[in-house]
Amino acid sequence: MNEYQYYEFLAVDRPLSADDQQALRVISSRARIAATGFTKTTTNGAT
Repeated sequence: MNEYQYYEFLAVDRPLSADDQQALRVISSRARIAATGFTKTTTNGAT
């Protein structure tokens, strides 16, 4: 069985600063991180 996970967080109040983006990179090195938000996709399981 395969499992697909998609996480997306959008910066609504203000763009993410360089410090904010660096803090997110500590949490996940594989996520797409930009001033507008954070997106992470993972796929686990048999292929």
